[in-house]
Amino acid sequence: MIGSNMDYKIVFDVSEGQFQWWPSIGGITSILICAFIIVIDRMQIRKQGTSYIPSKIRIFGYGGILISIAWLFSFGIIPYRQYQECQYLLQTGVFSIVEGRVEHFQPGSGAQGQPPERFDVQNVKFEYKDNPVDCGFSQTSGQGDPVKNGLYVKISYIPRDPNTILRLEIKKNS
Repeated sequence: MIGSNMDYKIVFDVSEGQFQWWPSIGGITSILICAFIIVIDRMQIRKQGTSYIPSKIRIFGYGGILISIAWLFSFGIIPYRQYQECQYLLQTGVFSIVEGRVEHFQPGSGAQGQPPERFDVQNVKFEYKDNPVDCGFSQTSGQGDPVKNGLYVKISYIPRDPNTILRLEIKKNS
């Protein structure tokens, strides 16, 4: 029994949010700093035949750019592609829906190394941590998560391991 949309309040919808770019800013900044070191080093070698930049700084420039590119991919490009995919799947209707009462709710702290927040709806399991670069719902109870045991919800999700929540709706007066 699927209720009408007027019976629900949307508390999360991936299509209404903005992608969080701030975690990738560190990678972009580091790339610029390392590239500057490399350019200065190459200019000195070309003009004077040798570089006067200390070897530790040169190693930082060349090694740092590789680490910075990996950071940019991990916290910028790859999550952005996932975010685009989540929006596309929601817009095209390629997702599953489950409706029912929240069961087995276990709050999570969202902190690194701590267990994620978990709950079930009609035997469909969900888990997540506070993660600003995750495309799905990831607001734990410590950050104001409205989910609790017995709450009647309708969840649009991508069946994965773990399932990715694209839209979370709470039944009014539940």
